[in-house]
Amino acid sequence: MDRAPGAAAIIAGAMLGAAPLIELVGTTRGDTDSAADGLRFLDESAYRYGLAGFVLVVGGVALIVAALGFAQALGRRGPLALGVLTVSTLAVVAGASVLFAGVIRHTSHGTIDYIEGMDHGWAESAYLAVHLIGTQALLPMAHHLLAAWLVGIALVLLRAGRRRIALVGVLPALLLALFAVDAVVPFADDGSASGIVWVAYVLTMLVAQPLALVALGLAVLRTGTGPLVGAPTGPALSGPGGTTPPTG
Repeated sequence: MDRAPGAAAIIAGAMLGAAPLIELVGTTRGDTDSAADGLRFLDESAYRYGLAGFVLVVGGVALIVAALGFAQALGRRGPLALGVLTVSTLAVVAGASVLFAGVIRHTSHGTIDYIEGMDHGWAESAYLAVHLIGTQALLPMAHHLLAAWLVGIALVLLRAGRRRIALVGVLPALLLALFAVDAVVPFADDGSASGIVWVAYVLTMLVAQPLALVALGLAVLRTGTGPLVGAPTGPALSGPGGTTPPTG
């Protein structure tokens, strides 16, 4: 069970990375914000939309397992215990958001197709509702909360002297920094510089973070969670009078 969080992190990273590829590669997706393009995509590749949703469901569940596993292993070790539990809670919310977005995507295309048979305008509205709730709200929120978790785990690893593995927090930290900058100077504004930064922002969210999850999972799968942070310390290891109990 010591390696279960690592396996879950690998699955979560793989699923989060695969979902956009399933939907976008080899298709004429068009503008995802366009209801007309969205309905045309669903008419041509509804199975891709549904499959991407299922993959997100698996990824969301795996992320929840990974977050709870790390919280169980690291949550009571050292002065950062409260911080670990806090960012782990954020990761659980992120996993739930990915799960909900996946369920919406997996189940909605048939309903949208049925609505389109009654009224095309209603179908466009239904597509936009699904798009705004899932793609534009739940998934970005999940990625930013996931970034906070990865940065928190990286800080724990850095404090434990695991500097190489702690590098998994660098790009998620960049994502959070770009998010803060975007709040002041929106990247979507016209201008080549803003466009380049916006592309970097999206790539960090959709590519770098899944890779960081996989890298963290591989590290844990090799060693388990214990060696990543060193031996646990604290009152739980002390015998009567504050001395360390003898070992057999």
